[in-house]
Amino acid sequence: MPTSSSPSLHISKSRAKVTPNHKTVELVVDQHHHLLMKIQQDLSYKLIAGDINGSMLVNKVWYRECRKNHAASVGRHAVDGCREFMASGEEGTAGALNCAACSCHRSFHKREVERQVLGDCSSNTASPRS
Repeated sequence: MPTSSSPSLHISKSRAKVTPNHKTVELVVDQHHHLLMKIQQDLSYKLIAGDINGSMLVNKVWYRECRKNHAASVGRHAVDGCREFMASGEEGTAGALNCAACSCHRSFHKREVERQVLGDCSSNTASPRS
């Protein structure tokens, strides 16, 4: 039984919807039977491997504290204290890669990845022979 923090998964013949934390991410099977992901508002789930006849492996990605050294030019170490990346623009825009809190690029933020298998989407419709 899914908990409030676990994603739900709904699969049809060529489409699947993952709902991580009440946000919808659509998975689509392309002509080569590979799963592709259409992300609507959440960057925390990225499909890294999938098969329409097997289980799907998903990365849950967080961008945590900013690690940009603002005092590097004077030979010191000083960070700004930003604790988590918040995109300053919509997905697909240049602002989506800059943090609204510290104005740094997302690559300066510590990246944490959790890999998880969402479920087995295979279906065995063959009936046993007697």
